[in-house]
Order: sequence, then C-alpha cells, then structure tokens
Amino acid sequence: MKRKTSILIVGIIIVLAIVGWVVWDIFGTDAIDENFLAESAVKQAPVVESLPVTENAAPIEATPAEKQEMNLQILAMVFAEKFGTYSNHDSYKSLADTKSFMTASAALWLKTYVADMEKKHGNENSSYYGVTTKAVSAAMKSFSDDSAVLVVSCQRKESLSGAADVSFNQQLELELKKINNEWKIDGAYWQAKES
Repeated sequence: MKRKTSILIVGIIIVLAIVGWVVWDIFGTDAIDENFLAESAVKQAPVVESLPVTENAAPIEATPAEKQEMNLQILAMVFAEKFGTYSNHDSYKSLADTKSFMTASAALWLKTYVADMEKKHGNENSSYYGVTTKAVSAAMKSFSDDSAVLVVSCQRKESLSGAADVSFNQQLELELKKINNEWKIDGAYWQAKES
C-alpha cells in the first residue's frame, strides 16, 4: 500500500511539472500562479527522512608520516616534470634549473648529463630537439628517516625538426636523501620507454 501511494505521489508531481512547463511555454510567466504550483508540490511531495548528523564529527587528518609521503610525492612529480622537459634550443636550461633540487653529488652528475645531451642532440644552432614531460603519479618504493625511493609515472613527448612527435610513457625512479632536514634528489634514473 505504501509503495502504491509513493508511486502515485511521484506520478502527480511529474504530471504537475509537465503541465506547469507546458503552461509556461505557451503563455509565459504571467499565466502561472507560482504559489499554486509551489503549494501543490509541497503538499504532494513524499516525506524523506534524513540521516542523523553527527555534531562532533572531526575531519579526518593525515598522520605526520602520511603528510611527509604526500610532500615527497609532490616533490618527485615537480622534479620529474622539470627534469624531463628540455630542448636543445634553450641550451637545456630547464635541466640545469633542477640543480637546486639535488644533492651536491647529483648536481655534479647533472653537468655530465647535460654535456652528454649536447653531444647527442646539439645546441641552439642545431635542428630542434625537445622533450616535454607530464608527471601523472608518484609511488613510494621505499622510505626511511633519511632516504626514500619514489617512482614517478610520466607521459612524455619527443619532438624533432622535420619528424612527427613521438609520445610514450616512461617511469623515472628517484632516490632522495634528507640533508639538513631538507629532502634532495640524489639520483634520477629513466626506466625503459613504454608504448
């Protein structure tokens, strides 16, 4: 019996809405007694019970370890995008800009890495070569108080003058060290390209 009544009430509301829409469409807003439609809808509307509200519910807060993991994931993703986006026409400047994220030993390695890129792809006087990188996600592989390893999943696009762009997925594994209470990149290793 309750079900039939509920269906009937819903049907009445739908019919009233259709009639109201037709009258509105034909005669405009002046022909509708808005109070009548509102009162009819209220009288016919079924009663809906709401869920109890907990007044003292506190928002769920991340633990310090969870916050640190999230911060490291953000750092890893920002670094991956900067480290993975460069071109020979800007003299690999974006690669050099990642030095501030790195430990001293990683910064020394970076100089060699940039020199190798210049040998392989030339400089601003050569045909254009560039790569853009978008970090999609970062996952913690290992973690301790002073070191961490994260894997960043990236979408990359390689551009070369006179050739079609090549898009691919590639992961970047990052080793981080905590030095003077600040996390720094101590190693960056591109994994095999994925199609």
